[in-house]
Amino acid sequence: MEEKLPGCNLLATPNIDSKYKRLKRMYNAVTDMLGSSGFGWNETLHYVESHPKAKGLLNKSLLKYDQLGFIFGKDRATGKAAEAPGDAV
Repeated sequence: MEEKLPGCNLLATPNIDSKYKRLKRMYNAVTDMLGSSGFGWNETLHYVESHPKAKGLLNKSLLKYDQLGFIFGKDRATGKAAEAPGDAV
């Protein structure tokens, strides 16, 4: 980082790691809520309009939601064989 941006004082840990974890947490939360009852998602501006359990996400834009799917989507199990971490043996 210092080589490309001298004087930026950004470190991979904790600066980039914390941003990565926050984006992943937001992406997963929105993905889990999509299609659930009471969930309002603004498709144009990519932000949560309403959901009882989304207080921390309300009106926070996730502009790159579609692109984040390419990064974080592969980490999510889907389909009949999917199981929650508590169910895994």
